[in-house]
Amino acid sequence: MDFELTDELKMLKEMAYKFAQAEFSGISHECDKEEKYTPEIRKKAAENGLVGAWIPEEYGGAGAGFLGNSIITEELSKVDMGIGLNVAAATFGCEAI
Repeated sequence: MDFELTDELKMLKEMAYKFAQAEFSGISHECDKEEKYTPEIRKKAAENGLVGAWIPEEYGGAGAGFLGNSIITEELSKVDMGIGLNVAAATFGCEAI
């Protein structure tokens, strides 16, 4: 069994981490300290295909599957766990719809 990430998933991993570094590494400490969250980050994440990546393309998602979504969550959470999980939770419950 091959556990190596595909090239597509490797690119997704790199893109998610770079997004997190660029968009919220500088405000991460402030957000934690003041217990605040900026919805603009989630909007930018959605614009970059990082929200709902597990959702099939025919329904408006990126079609990256649950592994792709987990990779995104992990990479965003490396920079800030709270913001990473907030972005991941944006589609919580969508599967039922």
